[in-house]
Amino acid sequence: MRARFVPTLLAVAATLLVTACGSDAEPPGAASQQVDGGPFVLRADDIFDVDSVTRAGWKKSKQLSAGLLPGAVEVWYGFFEQKDIEIRFYESHANALALGVDPADEAIGRVAQSAEAGGKLDQSRARIGYDAYLVVGNMVMLCELEVATCEALVERLD
Repeated sequence: MRARFVPTLLAVAATLLVTACGSDAEPPGAASQQVDGGPFVLRADDIFDVDSVTRAGWKKSKQLSAGLLPGAVEVWYGFFEQKDIEIRFYESHANALALGVDPADEAIGRVAQSAEAGGKLDQSRARIGYDAYLVVGNMVMLCELEVATCEALVERLD
């Protein structure tokens, strides 16, 4: 329990810092809220697809299997501002919250696999390390290093 709490606490603190230091102007419907001490939620009334996010500047790289994520419609890996962002799409915002939060909690804080002193990186088992996530409409966005990169992408969504 404590291992999952610390990364979530760090993500919340980073979000609060970015929000406090950022501009007062937010896109319509972009108001964030935290759900019962859980994830930060942005644009709860909006529905997005992969094209919505690519128009905002996210570079899709690879479609991943949604089979291991109950309720996920699509899962994509890509980049924004030279940071990895995995996006998990659900039918609705309610499904993103109900079905996407627990798997996102499990994914954040995992250590990315790297080559050990002279060893080879096994590409078939390599995985990205994510430190934060947001629930944005019907999406769960896993963010490399900090939530600010995901927030910057959300600001550019139509």
